[in-house]
Amino acid sequence: MTIEEAFASDSASGRVTLIGYLPAGFPSRASFLEAAEELARTGFRVMEVGVPSSDARLDGAVIQEAMRRAIQGGTGVQESFRMAGEVGRQLAMAVVTMLYYSTLQAAGANEVFELAKREGIDGLLVPDLPAAAWEGFSARSREAGIAPIGFVPASASEGAMGEIIQGARGFLYLPSSAGRTGSGFSLNGALRERFLRVRKLAADRRLPIAVGFGLRTAADVRALRSLGADAAVIGTALVEAAARGPEELRKFVTEVSSARGDNAWNA
Repeated sequence: MTIEEAFASDSASGRVTLIGYLPAGFPSRASFLEAAEELARTGFRVMEVGVPSSDARLDGAVIQEAMRRAIQGGTGVQESFRMAGEVGRQLAMAVVTMLYYSTLQAAGANEVFELAKREGIDGLLVPDLPAAAWEGFSARSREAGIAPIGFVPASASEGAMGEIIQGARGFLYLPSSAGRTGSGFSLNGALRERFLRVRKLAADRRLPIAVGFGLRTAADVRALRSLGADAAVIGTALVEAAARGPEELRKFVTEVSSARGDNAWNA
């Protein structure tokens, strides 16, 4: 399933698309794919696979600890891309690999794009990519046939938003706040205003808009549906549920999936 197919399938049924985030190799290397299978079974259309990093500057303590455990378990860059590719090959989900800029630099852009192409990754997300590097990264991603996901920081000016939107493919990722992941979610006036600005700027591109950072409950997903968001990114709460074991993960994703929209279980 491609990113475009994932969004089109949900949009046609009046649903918000669910994007689940887990670091590669978490809860363990053995159980990572099992967790991904649970997401696919309950209607998550896109999986964001994080490359474990010791420099996870936008992530809170929960995801940082999960990454530390994955690194201790031996999950590196190549293994992360292999696991992400396995999700895409075995499950009906689009796959986005998320990595930090320090990882991109350390591994080398050539190696990262080669790994992404070899494993059939649908999109690449580098949330802390410097603004000056965006145009080149976007062009190389598109040349490789991989969608450069546009991360729109809460502090971005309208001009910066426009540059990100023009280079993005797949979808736009709008963090709910300027904090770190897991810091809580509130559909406040500031988020509404930023969402509407981004939607207006992206109108001619027809790019779906995903909102993440701090989403924890079915009520949060319903709030994003009311806002008009195309997708909800579930990260920290999903990591917490996965850490508690398969049954807790199943209960959590089943509850969240119930808020996707009309006919949610006729996927």
